[in-house]
Amino acid sequence: MSRTTGLCAIAVLLMAGLLASAARSETYRANTPPWRGQWIWAPRNPEAPAMEVDLHRWLLQRPGGWGTALVHRVIGNAAVSGLSGVYWHLEDQHGRRLYPSQARAMVLAWPNWGADFGAVDYPALAAALAKQCDLPFWLVARSSAVAVEAQQQYPGIPVMSAEELTGHATVPASDLDVDQSAKRWLAHDTYRFRRVFQIEQPVERAELTITAQKRYRLFLDGELIGHDSDWWRGETYDLTSLLTPGEHVLAVEVEPEDALAGLLVNLRWFDAQGGQRLLVTDQAWRCSTGGGPDWAKPGYDDAGWAVPGVVGIEGVGPRFRLKEPWRNPRQPAGSGDAGLPAHRVKQLTVRASVHTDTAQRVVDGSTDDRASWQAQSMPTTLELILPEPTRLREVRIHSGYLQFDGNPSGVSSLKAYRLETFEGGRWVNLVEPVTQAPAYRGQAREEFVAYHAFSPRRVSRLRLVILDSYDTGKRVGCPDKPCVPQEERVCFIREIELIKSFDE
Repeated sequence: MSRTTGLCAIAVLLMAGLLASAARSETYRANTPPWRGQWIWAPRNPEAPAMEVDLHRWLLQRPGGWGTALVHRVIGNAAVSGLSGVYWHLEDQHGRRLYPSQARAMVLAWPNWGADFGAVDYPALAAALAKQCDLPFWLVARSSAVAVEAQQQYPGIPVMSAEELTGHATVPASDLDVDQSAKRWLAHDTYRFRRVFQIEQPVERAELTITAQKRYRLFLDGELIGHDSDWWRGETYDLTSLLTPGEHVLAVEVEPEDALAGLLVNLRWFDAQGGQRLLVTDQAWRCSTGGGPDWAKPGYDDAGWAVPGVVGIEGVGPRFRLKEPWRNPRQPAGSGDAGLPAHRVKQLTVRASVHTDTAQRVVDGSTDDRASWQAQSMPTTLELILPEPTRLREVRIHSGYLQFDGNPSGVSSLKAYRLETFEGGRWVNLVEPVTQAPAYRGQAREEFVAYHAFSPRRVSRLRLVILDSYDTGKRVGCPDKPCVPQEERVCFIREIELIKSFDE
């Protein structure tokens, strides 16, 4: 099985024209860098039934599904339930095609629910997803004409007649209860996973991101790295100092909950030339419910261990939305700081282009509204001078005057800005410029933060250039229309945190 790219991921593009020294800087936003690889679990039960999908029937019973997302859900349900395959009907009970066809008059036209069978090739999409999830996939044709057309249109995908399907053990997709079927067809033992790999060259940087459904214990070369039981967030561990040239083994012990189960691991490392290697959870791993006391150590013979089953890829089960693990960084256990590794740079000097008397408030350690600084007449600059050059890995910006959710306080947050560092006698972008930051939507104060994590970088001066805010110009006296001109609108910065690299 080839390595797969996590769906529903938002790609990060490096800004063209950055200096070579900044080429590896990245801004990690929602699901970026994307999860890659597969959710893996116990070997698939060969006695499990297959899913039978009639997309027309699904829409009749479960309206509100929209095209591609609907197919993702259907295939995700099959994968996470541990089913043995997918039978995909090409026609409804009236003989209308559920795929693009030259016989356009016979194609079901149903755009009102976002399922346009004449424009979107749902069987091809479903087959591609099934392949990523290691699910056998068949097309089912009720008529000989559709069977002939399908064999030409979908080479490589087996086509069977509806008569041949009779007698096969199937579960209708529209009737599937994912939790109940997962309880029946997924093993619920505690499983152990191993993956042996090689490091060819000295490692400049190495990060491992992991989540599991539900509890995991992570080992590298037999040593405990960390553990957690919250699948929603995921964690990132800095393994730079632990990955030396030679053979290593990743090992994870996972305890499931009642129904859904799975493990997702991404390890990426860089050499001194910036070359990147990626190791993900896939069927190159091995799994077992046993293993003895040395199962996580190098040199252990796992020849008798099984190939894991695939229970989805990120975006297609077992969990469909994950918070960004790079926002939850951790030091490996035993490193001396396994608790809170987010060490802030302190004793910063602050300069500002306006309201210089209050600029120092942005590094006073408080995110309180009254301890904030106000940017006005944008573009406005705020410069932070470090006490000494320091390797940073993250900048966190708390913005907006959030004492009230309403007008105008909740709309005074950052909208467009640049985060720059001073190098070689000039200011250069530390991360990709932000043109449309997420707007405040009534979140709790501690959750409304702009996170910018990047490859560790030595910084002596950092500058925030504020280009625009979400201030609408409305005020208490004029709630219905703007009464403040553009040049007088404001942006509040409550706090800026500079987070040191793990090796500082």
